[in-house]
This record gives sequence, structure tokens and C-alpha cells, in this order.
Amino acid sequence: TDTLILDEYGVYDPKRTNDRLLLGLKGALSEYELQGIRDRMIGGQRSMAARGELKLPLPTGLVYTPTDEVVLDPDQSVREAIALVFKTFRRLGTLTQTARWFHRHKVLLPIRRKIDPKTVCWTLPDVSHIGSIIRNPRYAGCYAYGRTASRRRPDGKRPVSKTRSPGGWPVRPSQ
Repeated sequence: TDTLILDEYGVYDPKRTNDRLLLGLKGALSEYELQGIRDRMIGGQRSMAARGELKLPLPTGLVYTPTDEVVLDPDQSVREAIALVFKTFRRLGTLTQTARWFHRHKVLLPIRRKIDPKTVCWTLPDVSHIGSIIRNPRYAGCYAYGRTASRRRPDGKRPVSKTRSPGGWPVRPSQ
């Protein structure tokens, strides 16, 4: 198509073999450099998490104070709803039975959406919602990082997330 490519170092014609080779090398080096930057950023994040300094999003029912301490939500209805989940689960013993109990009694649970974490929405819970509450170590007062791992799909679509067992977490719970 007689299109030229230019950068701060020169003008390249992709029809010419040498220019194609040079552009390919530059692209590979840029990709390598970006991967190195990404690895350093993740390393810094893990280092902060290991020290307990990484400020992770909190589950519904917990909030950060202005001094970054984790405390129970000041909204009493949110605290009571989360406590009811644990109490009902202890009594019934399974996630499915707990979710069914909430549906049968039409009890709504609070949830904070990622797009607007300051606003609490009330919904009928499903099994995964109950499970996310029961399995979250933050409710027990523990700090944990790396509970899920994601990997890219070969087709380039959204990454696949997988929950790791506690032994595989990079930063294990601490009080």
C-alpha cells in the first residue's frame, strides 16, 4: 500500500527486507521491555502485600478509616446482614442451604459493585455470593494476597481466573 512507518529514529518502508527486519527487532525488544516493566510492577505489589501495606479492596461489611485501618462498616444494617450469613451458615452447614434460606425468607444482602464501591446495593444472594462471604479471610481479620490466579487464553479473550488453595497464596493470612 506504499505506507511508510516513522518513529523518532527514522522512516521505514515495510516493503524493504532490511526495514521489515529492523521493525520486527524493535517490536520484539519493546515487547520484552514491557514485560520487564510489568514484572517489576507485580514484584513491587507483592513486596507491599508481604509487608501488609497493599491496600486491597475490602469485602462488603468492612471499610477503611481515614488512617487506613480496617473496621466494621458504620452502617448497622450491613453489619447485621453479614453476621446473619455466618450465623445461618453455621446452623445449616452448606452454601446451597444458606442461599435457599435467604431466598425462602426474601432476605437481601448488601454488595458493593466494583464500579461504585461507596454505594451499597441490596440483592437476593446466590450460592457464589454466600461463598464469597464465607470464604473471605478478611472477615476473620486476616490479610491475604494472591487468593486467585489468572492466566491468558490462547485466543486472546478475557483471562481465566482460578482460586488457589491457601497453601498457594503468595502472601498467607496474618492477623
